[in-house]
Amino acid sequence: MKGRFICALDIGTVKICALCARQDQAGKIDILANHTRPAAGLRAGRVVNSKKLSTSIKEAVVEIRKACGIKLSRVFVNIDSPDLRARVSEERLSSTLASRYGANKLNRLLQGVAADHVDLDRKVIYAECRRMVAAHRSDDGPRAKVAVLSALIPTIKTYSKSIKDAGLVLEGMVPSGLAQALGLFRNVCNDICAHRLIVDFGGGSTKLTLFEDGLVKAVKLLPIGAQDITDDIAIKLKIS
Repeated sequence: MKGRFICALDIGTVKICALCARQDQAGKIDILANHTRPAAGLRAGRVVNSKKLSTSIKEAVVEIRKACGIKLSRVFVNIDSPDLRARVSEERLSSTLASRYGANKLNRLLQGVAADHVDLDRKVIYAECRRMVAAHRSDDGPRAKVAVLSALIPTIKTYSKSIKDAGLVLEGMVPSGLAQALGLFRNVCNDICAHRLIVDFGGGSTKLTLFEDGLVKAVKLLPIGAQDITDDIAIKLKIS
């Protein structure tokens, strides 16, 4: 089968969704299979039992392997956590630096600069340079906006351990709000200075992700979800 395969996990507070897709040489992605399992070992975005979470992940991936008929070993993981933190900084560039480096190398350089401002107990899981901003004064030189998403190191280690114990290699982590935005905003024109807010009502939590100029500016995970609302209604009406 030509093309490359992509395996993804969405680790939510209530369920885990595993997905396998194939990308052809033109970049088109076809979904081959997906499977959902109840999440165990999680509470409001925090891992409380790594072994139970690992078992849930393994069960979901096994079903995907059966459906696709291929062996999947590397995976991208979409996570929610109250420990996620977003930070947007404006970095100054010298005119020589801006003209010397290409876009990709300049992005990596700016990500490294922005990551230097992250606390020692945190680790960067995503960083992006979205656009150059014109300087207010001619002597300031060009500037760039850089967004950095980080999580506490123990949180990343716990997720990584559960994925490893499930027999998978972690290819990369993606904050849930960012993954949703890539899909929702794909065909939406990004106006200058546009603000957008994604509110995700999950089963066990509610997630808010604020975007400015296409960059993640703030994230917040509330420990109240659809299941809590359902339970309150059932108690009030005295029904199951």
